[in-house]
Amino acid sequence: MKFLVLILAALGDTLFTTPAIKALRNSYPEAEIDVIAWEDNKEILAGNDNIDRLIVCKGKGQLITELQNLRETVYDLAIGLSTVGSYISYLVNARKKLGFKGEELGWIYDFNVPDNRRIHAVDYCLEIVKLVGARPDNNPKLEIVTTTEDYRLLQDKLRLAGVSPGLPLVAIHPGGKYFSFKRWPAERFKELIKALDNTYNLEIVIIGGSDDQKLAQEIIDPFYNYNHRPKILAGKLKIKETVALLKNAALFIGNDSAPMHFAAAAGTSVIALIGPTNPANFHPYGTDYKLVSAGLACSPCFSWLGELKQYLPEYLPEWATRCKARCMREIQVVDVLQGVETLIKEGKIYLSRYKQKYLREVSLT
Repeated sequence: MKFLVLILAALGDTLFTTPAIKALRNSYPEAEIDVIAWEDNKEILAGNDNIDRLIVCKGKGQLITELQNLRETVYDLAIGLSTVGSYISYLVNARKKLGFKGEELGWIYDFNVPDNRRIHAVDYCLEIVKLVGARPDNNPKLEIVTTTEDYRLLQDKLRLAGVSPGLPLVAIHPGGKYFSFKRWPAERFKELIKALDNTYNLEIVIIGGSDDQKLAQEIIDPFYNYNHRPKILAGKLKIKETVALLKNAALFIGNDSAPMHFAAAAGTSVIALIGPTNPANFHPYGTDYKLVSAGLACSPCFSWLGELKQYLPEYLPEWATRCKARCMREIQVVDVLQGVETLIKEGKIYLSRYKQKYLREVSLT
């Protein structure tokens, strides 16, 4: 058997497919499983033992070239496990085709694909591959393979940044490359960091990509006397190094973006700040978490598996600007702190308090 899995997606969406690839391998241990991905998301899949060949495309032009080359290979099955990949599966030389349903998809497939949009994206991918007999693990997990070299490089960078190895580590991600309306305001992150620093004896690190570096600087108050000044690692860690860091973190706090799902893959407890997206589709999968939202009646407004154009940044204002991101702006710092306290009380995380300071005494202004 030869399978081609098309995962042309953002980082978080790519991570959602890893339990489905494992399910395929469980049922077809001798199959050849090829995966086609973008240059941007290849690191999520690199080193995955369930993939025989990872085909990387640097852009749309190379994607067309790769698809033309692949026409020489006849696959038994092409599976689109991303929206773009599902469309592109039409061009693959395969005996059978399968992928996301979506509003504009479904007619090209050889299977009756379910259209349950009320489940997590991970479970949706699993439902798709189960149509061809794939057998998921009893407790499916998100997977990013890390190596001893990733940990060595991480330790060097932590030392260089001055991160104390003796304190509980809290990772904060204030950004989000796609759908900026999923971001909690920078000023709230600034207040949150000061409140955490004032209450607990911990080390705060700010993570993210190079596009998050400016935002990371904005959420550190240059005039505040921190007990432990937050360290900026945004733009300094590769994806696998970020996952290695999160595996050693006590807690992750951030928006619905790829690093939140990295934390879930690492098994780290998560405080998830959710607004326009549906937590049923995108909550941290397979780890302890607390959702923090404003609870507005208009949320969620993002239609998962909707028409293709909503995934393109130039179309975002059509749906995102109607409410001016109230769902994120109305989340308060105290709501996040209460989520932290709940995880502590439930024994999910351990953060030591300063003896003389208590949560109720923290000033949020």
